[in-house]
Amino acid sequence: MFRKLTTVFLLVTVLTGLALWWNMVKKADFTIAGIQTCYQDNPIGLDENPTFSWQMLSNRTGSSQNAYRIRIMDQKGNCCWDSGKVRTRRAVDIPYTGAKLQAQTKYTVSLYVWDDRKRLQRDKSAWFETGLLDADTAMCDAAWIYAPKEKKTAADTYGNTETEAGFDFQCNASAAGILLGNPDSIYDRYRIFQIDTSGAQPVFRTAVMDEFKSSDRSETNLAAFGFTDEALNGTWHHADISFHDSHMQVMIDGVKVSDEELKEKLPITKTGLYHGRSNDETFVDNLRIVRTSGGKKQTIFEEKFDDENETAFTPAYVKVKDGAAQLQAGVTLAGGDEDPAPLFRKSFVLKDRKIESARLYATALGIYDIQINGQGISQNVFDPGESAYHSYVNYCTYDVSALLRKDRNAIGVCLGHGWYDRACGTMDNFARFGDTDMFRCMLVIHYTDGEVQKITTGKDWKYTLDGPIRSDDFYQGERCDAAKEISGWTEAEFDDSDWKAAAEAGRESAALHLEARVNTPVTVTARIHPCSVKEPVSGVYVYDFGSQFTGNCQVKARGSAGSTMTCRYAEILNTKALKDADGPEGTIWTENLLTAKNTDLYTFDQTGKGMMTPEFTWRSFRYLQITGVSSAPALEDITLQEMTSLPQQTMTFTSRNGNLNAMALVSEQTMRCNSIEHPSDCPQRDERFGWTGDAQFYAGTAAYQADTVLFLRNYEKAIVAGQTKEGAYPDMAPANGGGAGNPGWGDAGVTIPWLLYTRYGDLQTVLKYLDSMCRYADYLASASDGYIYTKEDSNYGDFNAVTETPKPIVHTAECYHVTELVSQMAAAAGQKDLADKYAKEAEQFRTAFVQKFIQPDGAMECWTQGAYAMALAYGLYPAKLEASGAADLNTCVNAAGFHPGTGYASTPVLLQTLAENGYGASAYQMMDMTNAPSWLYPVSHFGATTMPENFEKYQSEADGTYRVQGSLNHPALASAASFLYDTVLGIHPDFTQDGFFRISPVTDPATGDASGSFESVYGTVSSGWKYVTEGTDTDIVYTFTVPGNTRAELMLQLAGDGSGREPGRAVTLDGKPISACGLKEGLTDYKIEAQKMIADVGAGTYVIRVPVKR
Repeated sequence: MFRKLTTVFLLVTVLTGLALWWNMVKKADFTIAGIQTCYQDNPIGLDENPTFSWQMLSNRTGSSQNAYRIRIMDQKGNCCWDSGKVRTRRAVDIPYTGAKLQAQTKYTVSLYVWDDRKRLQRDKSAWFETGLLDADTAMCDAAWIYAPKEKKTAADTYGNTETEAGFDFQCNASAAGILLGNPDSIYDRYRIFQIDTSGAQPVFRTAVMDEFKSSDRSETNLAAFGFTDEALNGTWHHADISFHDSHMQVMIDGVKVSDEELKEKLPITKTGLYHGRSNDETFVDNLRIVRTSGGKKQTIFEEKFDDENETAFTPAYVKVKDGAAQLQAGVTLAGGDEDPAPLFRKSFVLKDRKIESARLYATALGIYDIQINGQGISQNVFDPGESAYHSYVNYCTYDVSALLRKDRNAIGVCLGHGWYDRACGTMDNFARFGDTDMFRCMLVIHYTDGEVQKITTGKDWKYTLDGPIRSDDFYQGERCDAAKEISGWTEAEFDDSDWKAAAEAGRESAALHLEARVNTPVTVTARIHPCSVKEPVSGVYVYDFGSQFTGNCQVKARGSAGSTMTCRYAEILNTKALKDADGPEGTIWTENLLTAKNTDLYTFDQTGKGMMTPEFTWRSFRYLQITGVSSAPALEDITLQEMTSLPQQTMTFTSRNGNLNAMALVSEQTMRCNSIEHPSDCPQRDERFGWTGDAQFYAGTAAYQADTVLFLRNYEKAIVAGQTKEGAYPDMAPANGGGAGNPGWGDAGVTIPWLLYTRYGDLQTVLKYLDSMCRYADYLASASDGYIYTKEDSNYGDFNAVTETPKPIVHTAECYHVTELVSQMAAAAGQKDLADKYAKEAEQFRTAFVQKFIQPDGAMECWTQGAYAMALAYGLYPAKLEASGAADLNTCVNAAGFHPGTGYASTPVLLQTLAENGYGASAYQMMDMTNAPSWLYPVSHFGATTMPENFEKYQSEADGTYRVQGSLNHPALASAASFLYDTVLGIHPDFTQDGFFRISPVTDPATGDASGSFESVYGTVSSGWKYVTEGTDTDIVYTFTVPGNTRAELMLQLAGDGSGREPGRAVTLDGKPISACGLKEGLTDYKIEAQKMIADVGAGTYVIRVPVKR
């Protein structure tokens, strides 16, 4: 009887519990969405400790999370971690603290969320899969493989024949030169010969170049032989260079100017044109090389440059003007670069079992395109991405289960250069990480019966150098020969008997440290056809895409068999009014690309039909110029493939003020163009570097416009990898060398973790790099003099400012700012001693700054917008002098006619600082300016769709002509667009507090309205306002939406006496006077003081009407 009663009792208890649970779930008025692991949806290949984030969606005002519970289960159903019920509203960056996770294992995430009414929702749809965890050990059986460079037979050396080279040249305060040697690419070894008239006296120069670094260098002062710059400039002259054994003799206009023994003898099989990193009116003509052997002379090369479309340099592009070659910046080899992308393959047989899962783990020194059985394994571009190769090399994980077949299979890999040994610097500071591209992978196949099969790289892989990609380079472009396409080479049935065995690298390569890729991959986010085509010169077709984009072009075209189509890219076109024009009207203008040729070459096969699709190159451009085709390809036969690492737009903005809208569009497009793998300074010329200053000054704006959390985490990793033993952060990341320790630039190592913490709630990055950031703060203190930073070596100050601020002011302000941030992050990490230490250090910088640069009346030592803006924005002003400093800043702005005078460092804080200190009208007027200098001058006068490098890149002349210089796509000055988001809309996420926003829009009656939204990690927050006039009454109507499980502090401007009242009218909330609303679920508190209303609200939508005037 007792047993029966017990059974009944237990049954009733269970049923009651189930009923209560069902009642809670049934009545729950919220859902769980956006469950992520490490800020990713169901990721595979995780090597870091997992963190979890989610959103709570609800239409109920005031809804919030009361508690959560996370349970992690392995593939066998075992619970690895149960967080228990945690009472908090925090829903981002929750770290896993359970049992040790196993490599290559899938885990499911069960999430339980209780709301403020204690109602429950749960979700079991999320999962993640670990990577190799210790990739160096896990992949120890996979060798680094490469394709050995084939040894060439030198046709000539100085020692066994006589060689003569002759050419005509014309200088214009510039250097005209050629090269001779045996190079496959412009990065190889060759000797240059230049006549240089850019200095005080003309010189003849020769040197051996290797990776643009010189040796065996000598110079001859031509003035000693009666030559002058004036005589050599602007007129044609002739040079003869002859070699016999190791002896070289040089004649200019028949005068012997050099007769010397060379230290190094080089083979001569190729020639080329050589110029520095500039474009100017320098010409070479009638280039001829003669070899004498056995008493017989033989012309081995001759070019008179009569026809631009048909020269001995083909397929390399040479610019011909008036029957001579106009030297372009950099190096042009006759016949083009011949450095083919190797193809690797491996066939294998699966076991006769059912596959449970198959993962490919792949890495490279370079970039790759991988296929299995003829199908691509991913939509990603340029995998495995960029690494700081001296510190770590990325590896990627791919689910290839669906690509495998029964019995025989094959993997095919095409290997490109990427960032490893190309795009590693300009001619002046080229520093590649290595000289041999390599590949490494491991395919792991799990069968349902528990057996595991592995396929790894090694000597049993085959390779060929006879594939279609003959050269690839991010700067120079890609060269493809369609006749060398190999059908079916990634299929199992392909006959690779004539391919060679891949070479395995030595132990030094095995020491390269592998880490799972952190970054969001580069992908093709849009495919765009051009909007028009014109033929400015016969046979030259120019396509306009309507805006500047980053990516490459797929072109379907026709040409004669064996001929080459040339595709060149540029930001703008030549016009009659352009003083810097470098070609006929309507053709592309490329002067600002410097040594980047940005040229794709496609050689047609015997059919004369072809589809060019570059694999391993990219650039930013608006215009495509095509030559070498039978007729203009149709618009639909050309597709721009837009690429970026930041595809997810997270910000919207609109206003009846078209200039504000234009600024939003231009800044966002600039951001997208400069987001290929790392934040870059520019996306078109021979840089595209991860300059830390450019990155950190724009990062705050970018984090509004796109989901940058993984992008910036990856960039921070590269910055820390470049930190010096003294604690200095680098000027560029990733980079193999370069400058370090410059305030403003190195500060990115601190400001980016702070941004990730405040914008994404990412405390893990703070914890991971806190020690590194402390070392940087210590470096700044040690490099300063009495807490004033006066060190001048390679420091940038307020770079590219219209009005220069003394560098000690800029740098000391930055030292204070980052040291204060280190203190705050140490406090967030629970490191009180460190927090106190750096708070004291920051106060030392602040005290020294005030004593040195701020006068007793609040005036700054120098009268610049940048000085005042930075001092006020960073909190350096004593409280009693802030109003005076702000007034002086406004006076500076007015004195400049509302034109910006700032540079990279102060532009991000200028407009916000004005507005926050009561000068919003001045800030709006500055943003609204369209005459020079201003942010919108290039847009309104030149139709620019991206932001230029500085305010002076476009210059109009009084006679109607204009000049254009430098990069026309640079994000640093576009940082001013953050004003639209954090000031006009007033949206300030601060996730150092769980789910907290500060919303404080600054309105402008002339603008009339503005609205927008931001997709945060907690959900979408929106803000809008408009001026509404009814009769004689004018009000501002605000509309705000605060997402579930968040709260916001609303800070609104009040007119009149600051009470929020006009005669007969008051502030209303949802149509009722706010004083009559009382506190409820949404509105939890409010107060009116000092011309402001401050209200604390929970989740929900609020319409607040504020009277302005009657």
